[in-house]
Amino acid sequence: VHGVLLVTEFWSAACEDSTVRISLSRHHSEKVHLPHQRWNSISKRLESKGAVVRSRHERKHIKKELEKYMRNPSGAVINLFNSHNYQYSGFIEVGTSKSKFQVIFDTGSSWLWIPSISCLRCETFAKDLYQCPQDSAICKVLPAEHEIRYGHGYIRGNISYDTLFLGDAKVEHQAFISTVVFEDLEGLQSDGVLGLSSSEEDMEPGYTTLLHTMKKQGLIKEVTFSMYLSSNEATGSELILGGYDVDLMEEPEFIYHPLANPSYWALKLDKVTMGNNVINAAELALIDSGTSLIVFEGKTGVAFLNNVRAIGLMSCFIRQELQMRVVCQSEKEVDITAAFPPMQFYIDGKGYDLLPENYIYGCGHGIDEMFPLSYTCALEIVIMPKLNIVILGDIFMRRYYTIFSEERKAIGFAKAKKRAVHSTRLEKTVAKGEGNRWKLGVLLSILGLTVVYLLTRYVRGRLKSGSVEEMMKLSRTEDVELPTFA
Repeated sequence: VHGVLLVTEFWSAACEDSTVRISLSRHHSEKVHLPHQRWNSISKRLESKGAVVRSRHERKHIKKELEKYMRNPSGAVINLFNSHNYQYSGFIEVGTSKSKFQVIFDTGSSWLWIPSISCLRCETFAKDLYQCPQDSAICKVLPAEHEIRYGHGYIRGNISYDTLFLGDAKVEHQAFISTVVFEDLEGLQSDGVLGLSSSEEDMEPGYTTLLHTMKKQGLIKEVTFSMYLSSNEATGSELILGGYDVDLMEEPEFIYHPLANPSYWALKLDKVTMGNNVINAAELALIDSGTSLIVFEGKTGVAFLNNVRAIGLMSCFIRQELQMRVVCQSEKEVDITAAFPPMQFYIDGKGYDLLPENYIYGCGHGIDEMFPLSYTCALEIVIMPKLNIVILGDIFMRRYYTIFSEERKAIGFAKAKKRAVHSTRLEKTVAKGEGNRWKLGVLLSILGLTVVYLLTRYVRGRLKSGSVEEMMKLSRTEDVELPTFA
């Protein structure tokens, strides 16, 4: 399995004005009292966003309304930038100089790593390099090294400590990796990766994840965060550390599902259906912000292809040079709603649907340079024959606002509300880079940064627990004949 990060062309611009919002969430059992100074600060932010706050009486009224929904007046809200629906990244600041780094927020890993001034190759892709002044009493670079291996490539660097700034939150003495070796990760179009896994199993003893550090320092009440991912718009996506925003939900409450293993953001998958047919063989689904597409294991992938073929409007195969991406073709234009049924992913008996417009990237004549006369549909689906799980990536998370809760040992979903997004300088910059975005030559996938690593850890966990039969069932791979066109 190649757990590789592969992306389309990424057009970025440093956003000087960081938007600060209030993290809102429902809370029925505990009332939060805001100190007067804190309320003054909040009201000023409301005024800056267009709210009219004319009197102390009106402020008290607004305060009561906010208290109905606010779980944690602290925490952090980070704006994420959407690059063609294939990569969501945001800015953090590190050190007293507040050096700015653009990072991918990955639910499949635990460490934060950013490029070091000592990294010779990092300057070719990084906009800034981390440096700890020798006379600093705040930061520290240790001689200890740590390495993170991905399906293709790896990073290695020194474990370091410094102050991080995320939105309004100031996180002191946080451990991270200042990278000095960066190999075979050319597809990574950001400065680094910030892991959001709550597990510390892949960290050296004595080090804590960012979320646990924030809880210890009183910046968040719970190890909880939510991700709202926009569709097509460059701006509008958010990561909220410590809570969630009810204004981003079509439904009044999240539906929570218990984790299959408390160390990983993975759920038990009952079944996957396509129309009236059950197509899945996997029993586990990873909810992974580091994966842009839906990833099927071999048997589920074959069943998906057979279902489309049975309808008779398009023929589908896997393009190996496009990292095992599914491509479907026809001699003439077809109605995608007729050619591709909706899919349902059942978790704890609850079905979550993906419509054809959710899992089809685009269709048209001439978008496949190998078959310019054919009507081609590029799907947001990758099939990995030797994988034994389903990965629900950003496609799924765009449709369902997702909350990750360590306290509940659960992941929650609510239908995402489409929000109004105003054009910004960043959005205009991204728009300039649209180019030939419909060509299959640039339709590469982000396949989870730590898929192989996470699977290995999960299997080891089953083995340690003594469930050898389950471990063997999970780790067993079978050769599946897949229709490919290289």
